[in-house]
Amino acid sequence: MRKIRLLKVGAALIAALFLLPPAMIVLSSFMSDGDLDKIYADGAAFCPIPREATLSGYWELLFASQAYLATFWNSLGIALCATALNAVVSLVAGYALAHARFPGRGCLRFFYGFAMLLPFQVTLLPQYLLVRALHLYNTWWALILPAAFAPMGAVLLSQFIREMPGAMLEAAYLDTSSQLRVLTRIVAPNVHAGILAAALLAFAESWNMVEQPLILLKDEWLQPLSLRLNALTSASARFAGAVLYMVPVVLLYFLFENELIEGVKHLKL
Repeated sequence: MRKIRLLKVGAALIAALFLLPPAMIVLSSFMSDGDLDKIYADGAAFCPIPREATLSGYWELLFASQAYLATFWNSLGIALCATALNAVVSLVAGYALAHARFPGRGCLRFFYGFAMLLPFQVTLLPQYLLVRALHLYNTWWALILPAAFAPMGAVLLSQFIREMPGAMLEAAYLDTSSQLRVLTRIVAPNVHAGILAAALLAFAESWNMVEQPLILLKDEWLQPLSLRLNALTSASARFAGAVLYMVPVVLLYFLFENELIEGVKHLKL
């Protein structure tokens, strides 16, 4: 019992340590530029609590400038389109990896897992060359299409589909010969938790893109919010923008926490 309590205390301390940076960002967003300069620039005594709380940073973002809201809708549109396409592609690819019979299925599954583990910097140059060849450079499709075919969702859904009862699929094949009907009416409803988990991960990945739009987009009006945050002038606006930038992902996590945890449990290579 004592060991269990010690483990709980240790886990709580580790969790508090991970929550410290987001908490500092939230508290700093209510500070004035003068207080932020004293704390972070002048090397004054560190004080995480605002001396005089102010909403000047949020006012500058939401009302004094239109650039933030414009890039916010850019990010939201890119992330939603990439997530929707990724969910469809991942469901079809996951079904093929789990139940389709064709030569080389094992090798294809291995390469899907291998591609999922590759860092983005390795695929950056081929992606840039492919976008140039398809004449998609400086368009949102240069960001949406690569994210739509990201391999993580297919690997995750293939694990869910492989755990479905074989008798259920056999009964479905006896009832209809349409693979599309089996996929949409039998498979998709039974792996909805996996689809939600894959969609959440795809949304977070698309929402947090920095390198891709920095390289594949040239016009500023096309850029997402992740790039515009660095262009803000005042420190209070930057912290306020960071807080608002976290809201969509945090909100989705709390709404679909169980599905995300269930999906991560199934993620095996």
